[in-house]
Amino acid sequence: MISYIRGSLTINSESLVTLWSNGIGYEVMVPATVMKALLKKTDDERGDVTLVIFHYIENNQSRMVPRLIGFTNEVEREFFELFITVADMGPKSAVRALSASFHSIAGAIESGNFKQLVTLPGIGEKKAKQIIATLQGKAGKFALLQDEEIASQPLAKEDIQTDAIEVLLQLGYRRSEAQDMVKRAMESCSAKTSEELIQAIYEQKLLK
Repeated sequence: MISYIRGSLTINSESLVTLWSNGIGYEVMVPATVMKALLKKTDDERGDVTLVIFHYIENNQSRMVPRLIGFTNEVEREFFELFITVADMGPKSAVRALSASFHSIAGAIESGNFKQLVTLPGIGEKKAKQIIATLQGKAGKFALLQDEEIASQPLAKEDIQTDAIEVLLQLGYRRSEAQDMVKRAMESCSAKTSEELIQAIYEQKLLK
């Protein structure tokens, strides 16, 4: 289930914010790329901010501490959840590593560009190659993510083409662009799921 917190935003540090909702302050960690988006907001806009939340429990000196990590939309959180499937990539390490845009990191993973990944905080050459080995072929959807903030929309379930179009809309593409990309991909692949279709669309963009 997707969790959200909506409230007034206070920026505490380069990776920590507080969201004030109904008189309660929620301390939320955010990756640097999310913080950049939050810093662009005006004071008025910070008065009403919604973050998509990832929850986890941190074992801190034999004490179990609940932690919150925030994202500006569901697709960012989905990429984060994929990113932490890499062995020994904990949530806190992932927050630190995600200093570049989500689409550029995903693009580096899909293209096998480990040299780009080693520029991320805490990511050495061995870890970069491990990330590629684990996630390559799964991150194409996120490499299509546009730089602009996206609006979360529920995915349609009728068929894989409709699903894929809705995903592309979430990623920031216009409906006409999404329909054209899906049409071209369907002509050249035999995708059985919307995930396979999105991956085919990403691979077509690489070939241009």
